[in-house]
Amino acid sequence: MDLATHLDVRIKGDLGPEDFVTVLLAEFAPGEVRLVNCGHPAPLRIGLRAEPLTPSRRSAPLGLNPLPRLQRVRLGAGERLLLYTDGLSEARDAKGTMFPLGDRVREAACQPHLRECLDTLLSLATAHAGGSFQDDLALIMCEPRRTTPMGDAGKPHDSCVVHEQLITPQPGRGIDGAD
Repeated sequence: MDLATHLDVRIKGDLGPEDFVTVLLAEFAPGEVRLVNCGHPAPLRIGLRAEPLTPSRRSAPLGLNPLPRLQRVRLGAGERLLLYTDGLSEARDAKGTMFPLGDRVREAACQPHLRECLDTLLSLATAHAGGSFQDDLALIMCEPRRTTPMGDAGKPHDSCVVHEQLITPQPGRGIDGAD
């Protein structure tokens, strides 16, 4: 929460009267993820279903006097977490229909490796949007893993595996991906 407040103070002077910045801060700890969400799309916890981790009280984006709150969420073995920008949730097909986020995320999350999950999700979104996005798209997929190195108490400790993709629309050229 302190970081979000500090960031808000820091950028306010650089923003115009109608400008704002959404931000989602995530800290991974054994068995949980700690989130501070200021106006950003809620991440999805993917287990038996894709569940949006919507904060109990929403905060305004940075630059609009946010009231950041800490949200602690269990993230267990076998669950994944998808952080994404609205370029994914607002991707539209030729008829203007938005990307069916929950259904497609579950479909993509069935892949055994994070890279394959994101590749599948990106392919589904690209097909839905007809090959081009109107907005930037960032995808980050995480999952907890039990590691073999011993922690302080001589027991295995948890870590988090992360894979990301960033897509930037190119005027007249569709998308250009980097990972």
